[in-house]
Amino acid sequence: MHVYEQELQKLMSLRDRMAQFRRVAIHCHTPLSYDWAQDCGDRSLNDRKKYLPPGKEAAFLQEVTARTDPSLDLIIPTDHMMCDYAARLATAAPARGLVVIPGMEVSLRTSAAMGDVRVHVLVLLPAGSAKESFSRLLPDLPEERNRSGKEELNGRE
Repeated sequence: MHVYEQELQKLMSLRDRMAQFRRVAIHCHTPLSYDWAQDCGDRSLNDRKKYLPPGKEAAFLQEVTARTDPSLDLIIPTDHMMCDYAARLATAAPARGLVVIPGMEVSLRTSAAMGDVRVHVLVLLPAGSAKESFSRLLPDLPEERNRSGKEELNGRE
C-alpha cells in the first residue's frame, strides 16, 4: 500500500503542473456592436441604455455569465470595429476571477489575389489594455465615436 501512496503523491504533484481546461467565450459582441442581440429572441438584451453607460459594465458581465455559463473563466468581447466597451469591461471584471481580454473584430477588404471579399480578423490585446492601444495599432481608423462599426480597412495595399 505504501508504494501506491507514493505513486499517488507523484501523480498529484504532476497534476499541478499540467494544462487545465478553461471555459472561454471568444469573439462575443457587446451592446456596442450594431448587430448586438439581433437574433437572440430576448429583446430586453437589446436595451443599450441598460448596459452602455459608464459604471454598468459589471451588470453586463453578470448578465452574460448568468445567461451563458456562470463558470466562465475568460471572455473576449470583440465588437465590429469598436473597442471602447471591451476595454471598459476588461477593467470591470468581477472579483470572482473572470478575466476579460479586450478585442476588436476588424473588417478587412482583401486583395484581388484572394478575391474581393471581406474578412474579419480578431485583434486581441492584453487584459487591462486601454482603447488607445487599438488606436495606435490601427491609426487609420477614425475616432471611435465617429464609427458605425461597419467600416472596412483596405487590405489591397
